[in-house]
Amino acid sequence: MAELPPNPDRMLIPQHDPKLILSAETSFSMPDLPRSTDIYAEDFHLDRDLVLENKSDDPESKASLGSFVRSLSATVPEGRELLKIDLGGAKGTEAAANALSGGQVSCFIQRLDQRYVDTFNIDVYGGHAHDQVLNPDKVTPASPPAGGNGGTGGHVSVAFGSFVSSPLKLARKLISGVHQKPEAYPAGSADLLTQLTRRCEPKEVQAITGVPEALKTLKRYPKIDKKDFLQALIELVTVFASIEVHMESRVTQSIGVKGGTRGVGLENQSDNGKPGADGNAAVTLVSNPKAPWELSMCFAHPTQCNMVLERAKARYYAGTPRPGSDGKGKASLLAWGEARATLENLLDRLEFLDDAHRPTDLSKSNLVAAYKIGNATLSIPVSDTGTDDLPASLSQLITTRNEAVGLYAQMETGLDAFNDSYNSVPLGSFGSYEENLKSSLTYLRETELRFKGYKEAVDKAVENKEHIEASRRATNAAIAHNVNMHRDIVGELNKTAANIAQFDYPLSRARTSLTEAANQVKRELEKAIPFPFEELVNAGTQLLFVAKWPMAVLQGVNLVHHMATKIIKDDGTAVERQYLVRRVSNITGSIKSLKEGYKMLSNGKVHDEDRDASKLLVQEKELSDLMEDVNNSLSVETVRRVKTLFKFYITLVVQRSHDIMRYNALASTLVRYRTESQSLQQQRDRLQRANVATIDVHHPAIVVYMQKLYLKAIRTTEYWLYKAQRAYNYAALNDDNIIGDVLGDDPPFSRFDSTLLSEAHKSLSEAYQKYYLDKLGPARGDFHKRTVDLDPTQHIEVIRDSGKNSCTFFVEVVPGKAFDGMANVRLLRARCYLDGAKVSPSNKLHLTLTHAGMETLVDEVKKKHEFKHKAQILTAFKCHLETKEVELASTIGQGREESGYALVGPFVTWRVDVNKEYNTGLDLSNVTGGRLEFDGHYRPIR
Repeated sequence: MAELPPNPDRMLIPQHDPKLILSAETSFSMPDLPRSTDIYAEDFHLDRDLVLENKSDDPESKASLGSFVRSLSATVPEGRELLKIDLGGAKGTEAAANALSGGQVSCFIQRLDQRYVDTFNIDVYGGHAHDQVLNPDKVTPASPPAGGNGGTGGHVSVAFGSFVSSPLKLARKLISGVHQKPEAYPAGSADLLTQLTRRCEPKEVQAITGVPEALKTLKRYPKIDKKDFLQALIELVTVFASIEVHMESRVTQSIGVKGGTRGVGLENQSDNGKPGADGNAAVTLVSNPKAPWELSMCFAHPTQCNMVLERAKARYYAGTPRPGSDGKGKASLLAWGEARATLENLLDRLEFLDDAHRPTDLSKSNLVAAYKIGNATLSIPVSDTGTDDLPASLSQLITTRNEAVGLYAQMETGLDAFNDSYNSVPLGSFGSYEENLKSSLTYLRETELRFKGYKEAVDKAVENKEHIEASRRATNAAIAHNVNMHRDIVGELNKTAANIAQFDYPLSRARTSLTEAANQVKRELEKAIPFPFEELVNAGTQLLFVAKWPMAVLQGVNLVHHMATKIIKDDGTAVERQYLVRRVSNITGSIKSLKEGYKMLSNGKVHDEDRDASKLLVQEKELSDLMEDVNNSLSVETVRRVKTLFKFYITLVVQRSHDIMRYNALASTLVRYRTESQSLQQQRDRLQRANVATIDVHHPAIVVYMQKLYLKAIRTTEYWLYKAQRAYNYAALNDDNIIGDVLGDDPPFSRFDSTLLSEAHKSLSEAYQKYYLDKLGPARGDFHKRTVDLDPTQHIEVIRDSGKNSCTFFVEVVPGKAFDGMANVRLLRARCYLDGAKVSPSNKLHLTLTHAGMETLVDEVKKKHEFKHKAQILTAFKCHLETKEVELASTIGQGREESGYALVGPFVTWRVDVNKEYNTGLDLSNVTGGRLEFDGHYRPIR
């Protein structure tokens, strides 16, 4: 196994007798305080006194403690009222009567719970001066010395956010948004309100008087009146602000900076000393995201924040739902929740770096000044010079924040670390992914050797150069990988955008037909539908269909929209802004809910130039409820044709919705890879500037970076393992979690190595070979020309309505009927025939069949397995209309599952396109019937 750091979540600088401690652990505590120390940690637990006496008034040597943490908790020993952080000055002695001043404490607590406010004191009292007393064993001098002077009190600076800071900021932001853009209510408040209610979920927030009542009012959104909405928010702000003021007062009272007592001279022979002056204390609330710019402390360490980001990534990977599961596994949800919480906390800490909160003149910022002189204490290499406006450390924090934003945007799409939903399947076969897996394992072994050599470096001047050069090469390889992924994603974006654009004509024509039919029975529709039929159609255009888990709502759509738009400006990547969802509203499967959501979201207006910016979310399972409600409302025979056309129109919307969702997920992934690349490029630049003869191989930035490259190699290998297992599950129709069996229930992703992952590969390969040899071969049968007839109302009417124009229609193929007695049905070819179609003069019909979306497969015991395809499979078909002679027929599969692509099944909603561009003289007005026809293989049902 490769030699890794003893604890990847903790770093001591230097390793022995550390003066700087960086921790990304969930809980950190200090056994004692032997020397001046700066601590950057997540959750700091105080369970004993921390005492360090100041023994020098030299500013460079004065006792100091820097504690910069996400949260602070305390356990007070039985019999005591509180704990103390004590950096008082040394008292005076006979040899040096004057006492020393108190030390210096800088403390930043991102989130302080109210219950811990009164559990500790921070004391930096000046030392007590020496009293002159008669010594009977010594002769009293003629001029006895005066009493000593008391030590000056020290300096304490505390900046903190409370447990209500996050909801307070969100409530203020909501109020400001409604005041600035009154016309945007209620649609513009949905995303922030969702975040606010989630931040108010903790028990300690719910227990605050007035909060449950205000939240109860807000839960009536969007039906609530704007005045009542604002009043409820104001009540929250008032309650939260009063709590923070009280906490600020209590923290101030817990600080002791008094000067030391004076020393007494010999009675009637020498003067008394002077008492020490009081020190100073500053307590600052950081609920306002602009407040950190006024602090004079380096409260965020770029390396520690990067460690936290890596921990979030590891939990995100650990939270990836296992193949074959329904995505609701306890371990997966727990890891996913931890990853999300970790990222939210990190983004909260670094919120001040957002462009909106930066001061206009950075040169006047106390924080910038502190970071400019803080390189030494932060252990930042001298070669990292930063920019004219920002020191290197703040520039690095901005890069880390951007990468965290990109990762969070991807998480908020509800997809896993590999940009998949829990039931999605890869396009490739097991064999194609296994080849990539083998290459990744080879690269991982090489990276392990490089990392081990780096850890064992002895000759600094020579070894540093070698390993830093190796790091540079590894960085270039990692950047190249991201560039390739970026290029692939851009290609997928372009394909998906083209798929979306293909719906423009069919939707426009379907809407025209629907509107014309509706106008003919306008009076009957007014009686049947509770709001104008045109609005029902408009609302249908805005529908977006999502799975229940894990994406109940697109809470991060605005984030994805903002970041992806920024990509367009920064590097010219062609992201179609009109396909990025920006605002959403949840609805249920009823016309009433559709009406309310539509009016809330767009105030009854549809903007064609930005039609995808606003969406009404409805769970896929509720689509049938919505359509049934529409069908019931349109049950009168006179509006039967309107019902048929509306169903077809919604079918188009549903299919387009899948591509819209895909496009937004790809955009978020693009953001992630781009921010990762920026981080790697910045590190590469730092390595290029490094003085290889002087830089320490154990320097925190280098250690974290080497570990980052190592983890990236591990995750690339995990990716191909993941793909191979999903291909295996899809082929074998089972829920086997071969990888999970090898790695364990709660795999520590940051501790993987090539040996463990090679073992997982071996087990997975053996399982696939067993399936392929034992189950697939002898039992498989072939079928030809299995047909599914087109429905006269649902399909034929729509086709005939197209007349001499291009036509698009959808056919849902379900298990049974033509495939009775067949299990694990896989396709080799697909065809479509339209009886009565005319193409003059060629008499040959050319069409395209598309396999996409949700697919159902049935195993040997009749159990249904649902899978979602991200990629579309297109097959062209051309035949003579009279003789049915096939001139062109694409092959979907080769019939060999070890070949390049996975074999798909027929049970999906097929899209059929008849394009008049490829069918000169097309006329579909006399089509009388039609069918889909399939060839493939299967296994018998038991």
